[in-house]
Amino acid sequence: MSRTRHDRLVRGFGRKALARLRAARVGIVGSGGGGSHVIQQLTYLGVGTLVVADGDRIEVSNLNRLIGATPPRRRRSLLDHAFGRGRGDVGRLKVDVMRRLAFQIAGCDTVVALAEHFPSKATVQALRTCDVIVACVDRLQVRDDLNRLCKRYLIPLIDIGLEIVPAEGEVGGVTAIPGRATKVQPDGPCLRCQGIIDDDKLARERGGRPLGYTGDARVPDPAVVTLNGSIASLAAIVTGFAGDSSPNCGWLLDGMTGIVEHVTKPFRGCPTCLPERGQGDSVFLDAGGG
Repeated sequence: MSRTRHDRLVRGFGRKALARLRAARVGIVGSGGGGSHVIQQLTYLGVGTLVVADGDRIEVSNLNRLIGATPPRRRRSLLDHAFGRGRGDVGRLKVDVMRRLAFQIAGCDTVVALAEHFPSKATVQALRTCDVIVACVDRLQVRDDLNRLCKRYLIPLIDIGLEIVPAEGEVGGVTAIPGRATKVQPDGPCLRCQGIIDDDKLARERGGRPLGYTGDARVPDPAVVTLNGSIASLAAIVTGFAGDSSPNCGWLLDGMTGIVEHVTKPFRGCPTCLPERGQGDSVFLDAGGG
C-alpha cells in the first residue's frame, strides 16, 4: 500500500471513512480557544469544508490558547516594517487566522470564513447547509439560537463547554474544572431537554437586559490551552468517529481528575423539540434569523 497523507487514518477506519470526512461540511460557531482546536483537528482529519463563524478580532489575552495565532516579533527590521512582516495576529479577525491555519495544514482552501456573529443572515444561510455544527461559544443565548436552528433544519449539533472554577478568595486556587461535549441529534433531546439552557439561566445572563442582548463583555473567565484541547478532542471524536456507538448526549470531563463519563438522557420533548423540529425556513427566517 502506498503511503499517503491519510494513510494511518485509512488503516484504522478504512477508505470509506476518509471519503465521508472529505465530503463533510462542518460548521464551527466560535473560533476561540476551543473552536481553534476543533478547526485544527477536523482539518487534520481531512474534513472537506469548514464553515467558521466568528466576528471577533484577536486580543493579546487570546494568545495563550488560540491555535495558529502568533504574537508580534520583539524585534523587526526595516524590511519587516516595509513589508508588514512580523506584526503578529493581534487585531486580525479570528476567522482569517483560522482560514490561514487550515490552509497551512491541508494545502488548500477548506474554510468558508464568516466574520459575523451568529445569528446574522449570512451565518444562518451558510450553517443551515452543514452536515453537523459544533458550538464553541460562551454565551447561553447563542447556544439557544443554535439549538433552535439545528432542530429546525434537522442538523446534528455538538456543543462544547469548559469552566475553571477559582477558589473564592484564593489566588491560583481551583475548586473544579467541569467540561462537556454534548450532542443534540435531530430526533434526540435538545440543550433545553438536557438542562443546559433554560429561561432562568438566559435571564441571569442578560442581567435584566432585553431578550437577545449580547453587548457588554463579562469579566473574562480563566482559560488554559490544554483543557480547551481536551474538550475539542471529545468533540472531534463525536463529530468524526463515534457514530451510533456513542451515548445519545455525549461526555462529561472532570478536568481535576481526567475522568470522562458518558451521559445519556431521555427525550422529553420541550417547546423547542416539539413544535419547531423540521420547520426550517418557515419558522427560523421569519423569526428574525435571516
